[in-house]
Amino acid sequence: MSPITHAEFNLFSEQNEESWQALITNFYKQVELLENDAKYFIDDSFKVLRSSEEALEMLLKFKHIETRQAIQDQLMTKFDLVMLQFNKEIALIELKYLNLNLRPYAQWSPSSTSTTDDPMILTSLLWSSVWQHHCL
Repeated sequence: MSPITHAEFNLFSEQNEESWQALITNFYKQVELLENDAKYFIDDSFKVLRSSEEALEMLLKFKHIETRQAIQDQLMTKFDLVMLQFNKEIALIELKYLNLNLRPYAQWSPSSTSTTDDPMILTSLLWSSVWQHHCL
């Protein structure tokens, strides 16, 4: 696509109206192709989310960037995917918690330094350790 500034005809002459219309039509076709590429990239980027927190931060940043409406609309459809990822992360943490709650000594070994033999306290300590590891 040749830029408008490098047009090979006088842009302001009425005699070149057909050339101008052809140039503008080509320009809008190129814009539409770029828009479709951007939408595809957005869709592809959200197929596999690693972290709902990072995805949400990215969406909120893009929400305030001035872009074409079609790209904004495409980004706004991704909030549902972020929430699904968040639900998966919560379910995984809940599963880890339930496993530790049912088997409080599963990750405890006699060589570890524990100041108590109370299963509730030990489970709480193990759970906080798992949670801290997940958040880092």
